Amino acid sequence: MDDQDARPSTVPISGGRARADAGRDTERWRPAAHHVRVCVLASCQADPDQAIRQALEERLGTGLDERSADGTISLEGLECIGLCDIAGAVLIDDEPVVGRDAVLRAVDDLQA
Repeated sequence: MDDQDARPSTVPISGGRARADAGRDTERWRPAAHHVRVCVLASCQADPDQAIRQALEERLGTGLDERSADGTISLEGLECIGLCDIAGAVLIDDEPVVGRDAVLRAVDDLQA
C-alpha cells in the first residue's frame, strides 16, 4: 500500500455539514422560515423507498437550493447531514425526520 492509499478520505465540512453546491450564490439564496436539508449522496438516495429528495422536490414544486412556491420552505442539498446510520432521514428546521412518508407529512404540516 502506498502513502496515498493510507490517507483517510475526508469530506469538506462547512458548519458541520458539507454543501452540495459550495459555489452557490449565497447573496441571492436565503433559507426560508422553514429549512429542509436533504443528503444528496448516492448511498442515501439509492433505494427507491428512500428517494426523499425527489419526493420533496415534487411536493414543494422546487429544486435544491430554492424555496417552495409559497416561499415558506427552502430545500437544501448537502453531501452529508450526519444521519448515515438511518439513511432516508432529512433535517427539518434542524430536527431529524426519518422515512419518506414522515418527511412528506412534516412538510405538509409546515405548509398548512
